[in-house]
Amino acid sequence: MFKYLMDMNNYETLAAMSTVFFFLLFIGIVIGVLFMRRQHTVYMEKLPLDEKDYSIQEERE
Repeated sequence: MFKYLMDMNNYETLAAMSTVFFFLLFIGIVIGVLFMRRQHTVYMEKLPLDEKDYSIQEERE
């Protein structure tokens, strides 16, 4: 079966499989974002982008 799927004359199957995989991945990510807790989003929003940025520690003190 794997050899049949990888046959170079079978572009339609590969195109359909990659399209289905993309949409399943996209829908999974959207569902994950929708069900993400607000507290986690706020925490990630306040993380520093630079290792030398200590503004979060200053806010807590």
